[in-house]
Amino acid sequence: MTLLLHSYSSCVLDVLEHLSERGMKIKVITTESQPTNTGVLVLEKCKNLGLDCQIIYDSALAVSMPEVDCICLGCEAVLANGGIIN
Repeated sequence: MTLLLHSYSSCVLDVLEHLSERGMKIKVITTESQPTNTGVLVLEKCKNLGLDCQIIYDSALAVSMPEVDCICLGCEAVLANGGIIN
């Protein structure tokens, strides 16, 4: 399973840790998440969990989408209409 992660999310990383402990094979593609560059932090945490992880430029999302099975977004809030605040 290949997961695309944009922006840092401790909740998503906790789920990835849980899945990794259960032996699930996960490849993580993380965006660099400019301007804060939190993708580097995600990359380090994934590597510490033993996950296959790579970082890509934010502008390279479209090129990576064919290999992605699931997308996770770190955000501050989810609105009632399904919108997000990031």
